Amino acid sequence: MKKKFTHNSLFLFTELYRKKPSQLNIAFLFLLCFLTGFNISAQTSHTGMRNITSLELTADMGLGWNLGNTMDAHASYSSGLNTQTVWGNPLTTKSMIDKVRQQGFKTIRIPVTWYQHVESAPNYKIDIAWLNRVEEVMNYAFDNDMYVIINTHHESKWLIPTYAKQQAATNQLKKIWTQIANRFKDYGDYLIFETLNEPRVKGGQNEWSGGTQEVRDVVNAFNKAALDAIRATGGNNLKRFIMCPTVAASASKNAINGFIIPNNDNKVIVSIHTYYPYNFALNTGNGSTSRWGSASDKSALDSEMQKIHDKFISKGIAVVLGEWGSKNKNNTAERSKHAAYYANAAKSRKMTTVVWDDGGNFKLLNRNANNWYFPSIADAITNPTNTPIKVNTISVANNNLTLTVGQEKTLTYTITPNNATDKSVQWTTSDPTIATVDSNGLIKALKIGNTIITVTTNGGIKKAQANVTITPNSTPNGTTISLLPIQDVFLENSKRINGKFLRVEKGKRVTYFKYDISNINGNITEAKLELTCGDDIGNGYIKISLGSETNWNENNINNSNKSIVTNEIGHLNTNYIKEQSYTWKLNSESFSNKNVLNFVMEQTNGNDVSFYSKEGNNQKRPTLILTYNENNSNKILSRHNNQETDSEGIQSIISYPNPFTNGLTLHINKKKFISNVKLLDVNGRIFYDKALNKSLSEITIPTNKLNTGLYFIKLIGKHKTITHKVIKK
Repeated sequence: MKKKFTHNSLFLFTELYRKKPSQLNIAFLFLLCFLTGFNISAQTSHTGMRNITSLELTADMGLGWNLGNTMDAHASYSSGLNTQTVWGNPLTTKSMIDKVRQQGFKTIRIPVTWYQHVESAPNYKIDIAWLNRVEEVMNYAFDNDMYVIINTHHESKWLIPTYAKQQAATNQLKKIWTQIANRFKDYGDYLIFETLNEPRVKGGQNEWSGGTQEVRDVVNAFNKAALDAIRATGGNNLKRFIMCPTVAASASKNAINGFIIPNNDNKVIVSIHTYYPYNFALNTGNGSTSRWGSASDKSALDSEMQKIHDKFISKGIAVVLGEWGSKNKNNTAERSKHAAYYANAAKSRKMTTVVWDDGGNFKLLNRNANNWYFPSIADAITNPTNTPIKVNTISVANNNLTLTVGQEKTLTYTITPNNATDKSVQWTTSDPTIATVDSNGLIKALKIGNTIITVTTNGGIKKAQANVTITPNSTPNGTTISLLPIQDVFLENSKRINGKFLRVEKGKRVTYFKYDISNINGNITEAKLELTCGDDIGNGYIKISLGSETNWNENNINNSNKSIVTNEIGHLNTNYIKEQSYTWKLNSESFSNKNVLNFVMEQTNGNDVSFYSKEGNNQKRPTLILTYNENNSNKILSRHNNQETDSEGIQSIISYPNPFTNGLTLHINKKKFISNVKLLDVNGRIFYDKALNKSLSEITIPTNKLNTGLYFIKLIGKHKTITHKVIKK
């Protein structure tokens, strides 16, 4: 363990001499300082316990940042150190914390969930590897001369503040805090313990506004039990500053009035979370607003802060606002104004703020790229006096763009000046049935036609446009088809897991796929498997192998009936980043004469990783992309191309969108040969059967009552039938 010395010079002298006699000269120097009255003050985390008040400590803590959804992440399907990334954030590195410190934050709150890392009753022994990792992350901050807050976070499964649950929960709480406190009792006062996080009865009466008298009584008792356990470990914990929350860490009247300082301990700091105002900062439902900054907005926030000040600060009781912030509603400028005012309002009332950053709705630090998603918000918190720099112009790189049906293209833009405070933008399309555009400017061509893509700066002040024309697609080098798996699942040792994500981990987790290629009538010339990284990033060598043909499915697979690896057909060795797609080029030589392809995906080295399954994100499901040369004129539609061509190279049918949701449109070119149109499912059930009107070149098939899955369009003529595959998502 990395020892943090006390600031007492005599103690430092004896410690240095005991550890390294060669450092005796340094020890004598410190002793000389002590004897001559030189003041050795605690300026870094390596010092001991200073004789200061709680208000003096919080004044020195400066501005804080939360390492949210990392050490506090938990899931039933994850254990050990793997829980850190189970909610999608990468492993914490020192460079991340360096970046936080460089921005001007001086305090880091590290929420920690313990229940998945302890043994059962009666000892509740904490996993030593977990304690080591917590300490490692703590020291990333201490090495930057930062304050550190650690707590017990998502413990609501057992830490329930009712009279009926109180005794059992108190016993477990004391056992856990005794171990934490003993492990870290030699650290100086830059380490702060927080007894509980938002303690409440989930779904209970007044859950977020102070609870009932019973809940308030038990929360006060929990705070006292944790405090007593910490103090009983001795050492620096006798004088350590400890944060204790109100019910749900609420600033409501009942919560703050019902809060009792345990033992009247003057080293206790009140812990409050206030996402204020609710409708701007937290709410996304009825009453939500993305605007903030009027005189009445500021007055209301000042009143909220003053209420807390008058209850505690005015009486010499320190307060840390351990969580605050605002959700991203594509309103960066408004959030920046709110952040600057909030931080100043708290500071002027001698309260320390620790902004919430979960890597999701409240994300600030891009932990993969190690930069700030919203620099203007980070600057507003740490340097709120900066004058915002307005956007002068915005332009797109290509204002006349032609795409083919099924094609995707990212439109780039330029903002001037380059150092504009808020460079966030919104993208829109004038006709989403022709082409869609996402928040990153990615255009997806759906059907033939024209649309206008517009990019607008935040607040709609500046905008630029691009005219986009969608034309029919053709595949001169063969037909390309994109298939979703008919089965996908993974085994964790012998346990079958079928859900939103597929996982691979060396020696533990293996993923299995089945793809139906029975409708491919030709020679496969190229094969690729495309997967998108899900909630667990990783790295290493991941191979795809052809598996034996067995009768497994995602509801019955086990170690007896699973596919057995026959030969490796592709591999990838890289870092796998959340939400990014990766492509395995596959050797398709062994695909011939098969109706179903069984794939086995294994990791041979590296850190475990997850990918979206067919039950996961509709746009990111496991896709097998095959290119093949047709043997005859009966065609199967490509999911990417959405069209059929006959043996003469003439397009017979184009469908859009595909995959579809509530409507499917067919554009039929050779209608004089077609007499009837049918829509069938994989079992042959007919959902649409109409004679084709020769005057129509387009027909729309209603699909709102169809279940998700694979369907077939059949265009029936006197001498030929064209079969066309479509997918409802």
